[in-house]
Amino acid sequence: MTRKTVLITGSTSGIGFAGAEALGRKGWRVLVHGRSPARLDPAIAALRARVPEGVFEGVTGDLASLASVAELAGQVRAKAASLDALWNNAGGMTTSFTTTVDGIEGQMAVNFIAPFALTRLLLALLRAAPQGRIVTTSSMAHAFAPRRIENWLVPGGEGYRPMAVYGQSKLATLLFTEELARRIGRSSVTVNAYHPGFVRSGFGSGGDPQKKGTFAFASFLALPPEKGADTGVWLIDDPSAQASTGGYWMKRKPKKPSSAVTPETARLVWDKAETAVRTALGTLPE
Repeated sequence: MTRKTVLITGSTSGIGFAGAEALGRKGWRVLVHGRSPARLDPAIAALRARVPEGVFEGVTGDLASLASVAELAGQVRAKAASLDALWNNAGGMTTSFTTTVDGIEGQMAVNFIAPFALTRLLLALLRAAPQGRIVTTSSMAHAFAPRRIENWLVPGGEGYRPMAVYGQSKLATLLFTEELARRIGRSSVTVNAYHPGFVRSGFGSGGDPQKKGTFAFASFLALPPEKGADTGVWLIDDPSAQASTGGYWMKRKPKKPSSAVTPETARLVWDKAETAVRTALGTLPE
């Protein structure tokens, strides 16, 4: 059996874990990403127990560091000559202003800059596959993002509004999706983003399940992770999604994003992200 290979970031819990389990059952070789071996090893053990016939391999990387993102890409290249799918799933919301080692606001760094950099670093592997697919977990919260983007990567700490910055980071992923699809064109690689719904996970906890996230009070209304993963799994695996690119999806159906998603803004945000990544890494594949 020839297995397709997918990398899913943030797949030790929540949507990513559910997606890894679903794709493993469908015969995919899943590269399971975790921030550290302490998070990764129990997740892989659980996946192998749930899907004994599946193939799950681990890769690590801290998405709050661009140097670590580059190391993660190197681990993937060492494991695969081609990559059939990249699922940029990792992300979250923090409740206070922080900056990363690269000087980028924390939510923007993990939710947008890391997938931007990782996708660019792995694009050659995706192009080497018969039909590469890039999927990014976004959010309808993008509609609540502030429209001024001059200081998107380092919004000031004074008067910091976590949900607004979260929405900003998710709007950035949609702009990235549109611009990458435009640059790739009708090629062997497709790129799409989707809204998973409000999912029961560690969202808002900063990765600490003992902390209550912003929406913990409404957790009883939340979807189970497998429901949140469904459209992502469909975009990666289903033949009917093969021809779609540059889209924003919800419940397996195309959804119109906010009016802030324009080609002009997409190019501007791309340029800002490119400058930030090149400053940190010194180089970036075209």
